[in-house]
Amino acid sequence: MLSASAIPVTAVFDVAEVSRSLALLHPAGHTFEVRVPNARNVRYNGRPDPHTDTAFGFFDSGEAALSALPALKEAEWPGLYVTLNAVTPALLARASNRIKAADRKSSSTSDHDVKRRTALLIDGDPVRPADISATNEEHEGALERIAEIRWFLSELGWPGPITADSGNGGHLVYRVELPAEDGGLVKDFLNALADAFDDDHVHVDRTVFNAARIVKLWGTVARKGDSTADRPHRMSKVLDVPVERGLVTEAMLREAAVALRAGREEKPTTPTASTAARVGSFDVRDFIARHFPDADERTWSSGTRWILDPCPFNADHKGTSAAILQSTSGVLSFKCQHDGCAGLVWRDLREKYEPKATRPATASASQKTATGAETKGDGVLRPVRIAEVILEQYDASAWIAPNFLAVGALGILSADYGLGKSTLLSQFGACASSGRDFMGYLVTRPIGCLYWQAEGSRRLFAGRVRDQCRNLGLDLDTLPLHFVPRGMDPLPFDSRDFAEFVTQSGCGLVIFDTFGYFSDGDENSAKDWKQKIAKPLKAIGRATGISFFLVHHEGKPNEFRRGRHKIRGSSAMGGDCDTVLRLERVPDSPNARLLAFDKVKDTEEQPDALLGFNKTTAIFTREGVAESATAVPKEDRAKARHAAKDEDERKAKEGIGLLFRRSPEGLTAEEIRQASGRRREWVATVIDEFHALGYIELGTRERLDSRGRKIRVNVWKWKTAAT
Repeated sequence: MLSASAIPVTAVFDVAEVSRSLALLHPAGHTFEVRVPNARNVRYNGRPDPHTDTAFGFFDSGEAALSALPALKEAEWPGLYVTLNAVTPALLARASNRIKAADRKSSSTSDHDVKRRTALLIDGDPVRPADISATNEEHEGALERIAEIRWFLSELGWPGPITADSGNGGHLVYRVELPAEDGGLVKDFLNALADAFDDDHVHVDRTVFNAARIVKLWGTVARKGDSTADRPHRMSKVLDVPVERGLVTEAMLREAAVALRAGREEKPTTPTASTAARVGSFDVRDFIARHFPDADERTWSSGTRWILDPCPFNADHKGTSAAILQSTSGVLSFKCQHDGCAGLVWRDLREKYEPKATRPATASASQKTATGAETKGDGVLRPVRIAEVILEQYDASAWIAPNFLAVGALGILSADYGLGKSTLLSQFGACASSGRDFMGYLVTRPIGCLYWQAEGSRRLFAGRVRDQCRNLGLDLDTLPLHFVPRGMDPLPFDSRDFAEFVTQSGCGLVIFDTFGYFSDGDENSAKDWKQKIAKPLKAIGRATGISFFLVHHEGKPNEFRRGRHKIRGSSAMGGDCDTVLRLERVPDSPNARLLAFDKVKDTEEQPDALLGFNKTTAIFTREGVAESATAVPKEDRAKARHAAKDEDERKAKEGIGLLFRRSPEGLTAEEIRQASGRRREWVATVIDEFHALGYIELGTRERLDSRGRKIRVNVWKWKTAAT
């Protein structure tokens, strides 16, 4: 017998619920996007389209969106979504109050299309395999976790949120008034929340922080995978709406992040069976027994509360106003309802009765090893005085190769395909393993080198290294130059298996070709780069002295990218790496290469080197300093590049203004894009700018569609009074 939540759904929309949801998220005056990824058989023109693509449209009212939904009624799609925040009205010109199929030229909402944040989403989703629905148990567990979070935030003084069932998990949506560019405020809060409430069963989605975030449109069915008896499709719905939707302020977000982290630092040992494996050694009951023996313990469905009478910070605050709170997921907090104690959190209470300076350190052995922290005879971590550090004895050589790569450093070499970046680093590895100078750079001593090849033919590359060593006069059989075992897949940098393998390899230099195979993170995300790549590698480097070199690719050709900006991915790469190199072509010289030194930490700025490359011998030689690359200081080159880009954009805007004046019937955003040859995002920004300045206004005009029928389209017209 199926439970109520497992009854298979036959309808794909609950029109009344969809109408209610849109009214809650987007009241009158909002423009928003409806998006349906991986949709098939959508009736765009009255007939089902068999192609699978993203269907989307922009709407300026809930009624308009409801009238467009029949096109999706008999289509196949896993979920239907709506933007959380309102978008700029200019986007209506992309698909005005209708559903259309996305193509290579179509653009959905991006972060810069949102001017203000009006909603904050907390999304709790059960842990399960991808692209399938949740079981009833998983579904209910996620809803319970959302209830815990709502309770916890209410105890911090947060107003009530919209609570919704996403079909597989739960949503909380709070009202906010924040700029679209919030400086990472929402992201920091969600990370703190996830750190506190995540476990092996339910995850809080950390990725819903961006301004253009989409959310399940409640009143539509969630149908990932096939609907089965144990994993059925369910209708999403609104569960609760507060009578008054109070505002969550910026200060409340910051205070909540502090409270979450403070409570997470010292979770009780056994709050519940589900959290026993992820809590620390702090015993909250022992703390209360020692300092608040008269505390009144009360158990709630979402946790435990100890009433403190009077308040520890103000004896005039009596009754039930002050309490220590512990959620079922183990998070500790403190709250006093009086204004005089506003902002005081668990960390403040713990510090008042047990100052941090008097507490024993509780770092684990693995933490001590990873960070290289030092211990005294009692095994407790303690800081080391700088005066003592100055007197410490170090190996005289802090460099593998001075002015090239330091001991324990992280380096990166990027280049376009076919320039020999793998060959250059394999030559460096061979020289480092033999103690032989590398293209004139001194190698201080022989060290073991591990070359972890993740792309291309293993046999061909090994043969190239063999020929390279022979042409360098090196005996490959005696060198500590290593490959990983046959069939061994790349290990994630942030995994324990990876740390154990490289530290036990006996090698002082490890080269990864290319490093993208060792991480599933987004290379354009500074967070993924730091957490999944830079942080674990630098921690191993500090603890063991192993140096790492990453082989990487350049981005797509772009006339405005010069120097280090040509490196593909997050700009955080250059900041976190100790050595940043680029290998580039030299015009009209097929056998010449430019080795650009964008950065070598802890030494003076290095001149770019002109290299010769012999493909037959697989050997690079340094021919001298590339004078043309160093004639102009890098700072001046950057200023000139930015000035040229600004001038180019100014002329492009003038051209668009002239185009408007010559088109009295008005222009669509797509016509402007095609005429200017610019990206849609850039054109949308210019349209917003012209509209804000009062140069243009939104209107309509008639045109013929592909079937010769007359239709009306949204266009932008130049105001006659505009100058």
